[in-house]
Amino acid sequence: MVNYSSQLPDTVNVRLKESAVAQQIATGLYKSPRAGFRELYSNECRAARTARNKFNAEPRIEITLNPKERILTIQGHNSLGITAQVFADVLRWMGRTTNDDQGEVGQFGWGFFALWTLADSVRLETYARETGEKYGVTAEDAGAFKPLSEQELTIREHGTRIQLRVQKKVDLAELVDWIEDNCRYSDVETWLTLTDKIEKTPQWGYAHVEHEAERKRVDNTFKEQIKHCVTDHCASDDRVIYEVEVDDCDYYFYGAIGGDDRHAHIGDDDQGDLLLLRVPIESKETSTLKVPFTAWILNIKAERKYPPTPDRDRFMDGALAPIIKKLQKTVQRKLRQLNITSIAGYRNAPWKGIYSSASLRSSEFIDKRTRELAALLSTKVIRPRSAEEKPAENQDKWRYYRRHGPRLNDNYESESLYAIAARSRHLFYFRMPRRKDGRPVIPAKRMEYTRRILRTKFKDAEVLIYIPSSYSYENDSPNTEAFLKALENTGEVNLDARAEAQRIKRELGPAWRRICGIPEPQRGKNATVDWPIHQWTKRGRVESERVKTSKIPPHVIRVPNNLKKYIDALGLVESKYGVTKDDKVLRGGRPLTCFLEALRNKTIRTQTDKPVTFDELTKAQESPTIYITDHPELLEFYETPTVAVDDDEAFELMAYLIAKGRPYATMKHPDQDAFAKKTGVDLEQFTHNYPCDGDSRRATIAYLGACKLKVPEIRLLFLHSVLECYSPDDAQYCLEVALTLESDLSS
Repeated sequence: MVNYSSQLPDTVNVRLKESAVAQQIATGLYKSPRAGFRELYSNECRAARTARNKFNAEPRIEITLNPKERILTIQGHNSLGITAQVFADVLRWMGRTTNDDQGEVGQFGWGFFALWTLADSVRLETYARETGEKYGVTAEDAGAFKPLSEQELTIREHGTRIQLRVQKKVDLAELVDWIEDNCRYSDVETWLTLTDKIEKTPQWGYAHVEHEAERKRVDNTFKEQIKHCVTDHCASDDRVIYEVEVDDCDYYFYGAIGGDDRHAHIGDDDQGDLLLLRVPIESKETSTLKVPFTAWILNIKAERKYPPTPDRDRFMDGALAPIIKKLQKTVQRKLRQLNITSIAGYRNAPWKGIYSSASLRSSEFIDKRTRELAALLSTKVIRPRSAEEKPAENQDKWRYYRRHGPRLNDNYESESLYAIAARSRHLFYFRMPRRKDGRPVIPAKRMEYTRRILRTKFKDAEVLIYIPSSYSYENDSPNTEAFLKALENTGEVNLDARAEAQRIKRELGPAWRRICGIPEPQRGKNATVDWPIHQWTKRGRVESERVKTSKIPPHVIRVPNNLKKYIDALGLVESKYGVTKDDKVLRGGRPLTCFLEALRNKTIRTQTDKPVTFDELTKAQESPTIYITDHPELLEFYETPTVAVDDDEAFELMAYLIAKGRPYATMKHPDQDAFAKKTGVDLEQFTHNYPCDGDSRRATIAYLGACKLKVPEIRLLFLHSVLECYSPDDAQYCLEVALTLESDLSS
């Protein structure tokens, strides 16, 4: 028998367990552990800015992650702290906020509880600047906070320290990436410290270090961060060549194009960063923002005017539409600065690379005339090679290709009109002759002689010819006519190089050949005369060979006196050059005066990375040391004044110094015998691939150390130390220690 109970009231009210409901709301609202860090860091940034603006403080934020114990600490130093009243009446309440400033983060009052997406437990200590209160609490879930005793407090300066025990499901390597991503645009000085390295083992099973144990600063200004993005997206030596900055009351925009004078990187849509009060956020509407930047940022300043979703992961649909529309028009108006009307406009533009990289996307930001000029300048043309640019018969082909690029022929090369127009203000078109069968002829020698004549009046004159891939043997190609018409429309290219050269020849008079460095027509009596020239031979030394005067190559220098000094200089390098005694019967070769004049303003690299001309070296107080190597990066290990050159440049510099009567010294990469003689160690013990970058530097440091160290015991100790080194930096450190030790012993 069951008795009916009458103990229940008429209405049964449902009761809620605070801890369970709070935990459910926090983890339901914020889906990602990333949101947990973002909200805690944003709150501390807000407190730091308040302390800085209201109390003239100099706050910073220290973020520390202990991977072994999975402890994440966020501490504001010299910051604001949290008063007991704010903690009791606002912070511990879901949905309450003290933020009345739309220019600051936090309008919903949920952010503090996002920590439970990231942590299993929390410990909070705070020292309030406004009231001087100091207290702390701990919590194991979102429902209850337990106070800490006064003896348990460790905080010593104004601010707040939050320690989280990170949940096991959170990947620590990804957590570090989230931290750097959220902090990179912060306006508060922020440091990240990893107490131990973080390793990760992918599916293929080999563990590798994702993040090293270190302390580094992670905040940046907008422009600094964009410059980092440009460097990462482009080559390391690229720079910002064009930038647009818009500072509106509602938003800030900064975009940059990276590249150099030869090319630019027109960015994709995903190269931009959208921020809300300097914190990364998402929005589908940014896909409608079409801008030709390598990287850009858009920071929304007013949170209440352009509201995000409650979890702050993205903007409300349609919230950014007014900003995107306004910004698109502003950027398009500023990009009109890229428009050019002439080749001179391109040459004088500090952002030349943009025109050579103009794409269909970017073309909507430039006018029709600019697009036409960009298309014209992108045309490949043919120009003659000078004698200095031609490879010697015994020159290593790979080394030549590496320095000059692929060649169509030893006498001419194909090059973009961009590059030619950038370095020359005087362009001349050479009308192309044809054979009897109608086939085109590239008169490389006549083009080179024409250029020599033109350069007596125009020092930077360039002669070019154009042959389209679809050239017709029967008639001029329509492409050629269109190209010539486009050149004519610019009004900046002389379309008849030969006619201009004839006019200059008449002005120069009968001596025009000697003035231009063009050999006289060959005479029959000289064609049969053998003449001795000295040059490097396949036998590995400089030898005298007899060549007919009519066939002396252009890279042979005609020396009037002191011939032996030039021959001795040739013996030090494996160069393309040769030398011979000058005589009035010679028609080939190159006079020494012309050779020296061409080299006077040539620049080479020094140990300080400051380029100097040949002429400046002859005026220097100290005699230069010529370091002959294909690895100029090793120059930093030698004492000043030192210049790094390859074999051809070495002879050019030695010849120039000999002609000017200046002393010099030469130095080469140590070969295996020289290395063993100086160090007493086989070179193969240092490297099997010498010279390659790392091993070459390490071996060079060992050689230099053996030369400098005078005490045998210290030299032996130093060499054994370098053998155990894994990097050139470690070897350099060993050398510094050894030199210091020897100095101490001698004193």
